[in-house]
Amino acid sequence: MDRSSNDSSAIDSEIRQRIRPITGRFTRPFGRPLVAHLAPGIWLVVLVAIGFGASFYSSHLEGLTLVPFAFDSASSFAINYEVYHVAAETAQSGGDFYDAPPERLSADYVYLYPPITLLAFYPFTLFEVAQGFLLATLTSMLAGAASTWAVVAYVEDHGRRLGWLDVALIFAFFVGSLYAAGTVVFGNVNLWLAGLLSIGFLALLRGREMVAGVAFALAALFKLFPALVGIWLLRVRAWRATAGAIATGIGGLLFGLVLFGREQTTFYFREVVAGRSESEAFVGGYGVGELNYVTVQRPVSWLVWTVYPGASTGWLYATTAVVLAGFLAFFYADLSRPMDRHAAIFATTAAAVVAFPALRWYVVLLYLPILVLAYCWEGPGYPFLVAGVVVFSTSPHPRDVYAVLESGIAPWWLETADGYVPLVDLLATFDLLAPLLQPFAPLAALGTTQLWGIALIALGCAISKVAAGTDPVSAYRQWRAGEGSLSLLEGITPPYGPGTPRDD
Repeated sequence: MDRSSNDSSAIDSEIRQRIRPITGRFTRPFGRPLVAHLAPGIWLVVLVAIGFGASFYSSHLEGLTLVPFAFDSASSFAINYEVYHVAAETAQSGGDFYDAPPERLSADYVYLYPPITLLAFYPFTLFEVAQGFLLATLTSMLAGAASTWAVVAYVEDHGRRLGWLDVALIFAFFVGSLYAAGTVVFGNVNLWLAGLLSIGFLALLRGREMVAGVAFALAALFKLFPALVGIWLLRVRAWRATAGAIATGIGGLLFGLVLFGREQTTFYFREVVAGRSESEAFVGGYGVGELNYVTVQRPVSWLVWTVYPGASTGWLYATTAVVLAGFLAFFYADLSRPMDRHAAIFATTAAAVVAFPALRWYVVLLYLPILVLAYCWEGPGYPFLVAGVVVFSTSPHPRDVYAVLESGIAPWWLETADGYVPLVDLLATFDLLAPLLQPFAPLAALGTTQLWGIALIALGCAISKVAAGTDPVSAYRQWRAGEGSLSLLEGITPPYGPGTPRDD
């Protein structure tokens, strides 16, 4: 441990000693301290994310009354939940649930998940849509609590004790950040899936492979892309988890076939799955004004059709696969440090989210890997994590970012914010930086803030990996020197072994 680390620990200890007399017996309610360690970087990014989420909540819940509780036909409030509810009712009556849009919505709002997943919404049909939505919102809050428990347990299993302040901020991150707010307001299932992935990763850490496999498969049954987490199971040779995931996934699809019939299952694969690739929109390069998709296919599409203007969409898929395979190979090269495993889990989950056109709300699935990295970081590169999460937490449309950077004209909201920020003239600062920002305008056309935030986090992880000598180049040098193996099969099998004793 270097001198700076010792100095930081000494300062941390001194501050906690000063806090303890003030908080008295409430310092360790239920055996957990209020503040275990100072973590300003983590607290900053969580508060920024919650700030954007609070703004989203306030703008969408304004004017809403609980009694009587009803939906405005012109509002997007609870639109996803209403689709689920109506589809479940239609299935119960024997109708075509893939062609059952709610009355207040357009024909485009139809059910898009495998037939078996409808069973998850059957209990909600015991209530009216509005009351069912409130119950679904409660389950999302419970899923956020489950994710919080998983993150806290995961971090503490690696020797980092968390205080109640950390627990509260982690829960707020899961239910109060911008992407969680969108999930709650629209009534989507993303927090459920984040909970399943979080529990799955914790179970895998603790050697509960069957639990992990089932949890991952249940998440993938709703939205297919979480199935790519299976690559991580293969990397760490979690064969029982892999078998459990495959059995759960195939079993769920077959059970849906038995319950709902061949026609609905066939329709799902032929029409729903095939129709969601939207590959034609990427031909020639994905436009900056198109839908706000978080996918690596955005920059890849520009690369493919710039190099080969006559390329078919197959080139897009092949190039995307090569890019993500290289990305994962870098982080899978050496898993000897806990930090390497944290980074690899982040890389796996990020690759699953960005591999296909995904809406920004799906990025809640990245929360456990991000928080684990934030609390368990090793080596250099941490500022890139902080910057990445801040960028990741913002959500302007790429066309708006492009317009601001290209024109050098400050956005309207900056003028409003200028009156609330003390000591700093935001408009003058923007005018000063505008000439320096203009060259970065193409980045807005190539990707979203979420994608660039993920890239910054990955860059920080890569810096840590290179500094520790666990990157592929170092592995190759060790192999040349006869000190290691190039095979990815030379991995580790869960559980990863006991963590460092907790600092109580």
